[in-house]
Amino acid sequence: MAVWATGPSLGDVESGVVATLTTPAISIVSGGLVTIVGIGVLRWFAPGFWRYDARHPTP
Repeated sequence: MAVWATGPSLGDVESGVVATLTTPAISIVSGGLVTIVGIGVLRWFAPGFWRYDARHPTP
C-alpha cells in the first residue's frame, strides 16, 4: 500500500522539479529512463519479483 500511496506523488514531484529546471520533454524522457533503471535495479536485487508467476505462487 505504501508504494500505491506514495509512488504517484513522488513521480509528480520528480516530473515537476525536472520540468522546472529543464523542459517538459526532458522531464518525460528522464522519468521513463528512471523507470527502466528502477526495474533493472529491482531485477538485480530482488530476482524473486522477476520470476514470480501468479498462476503458480510459491511462498
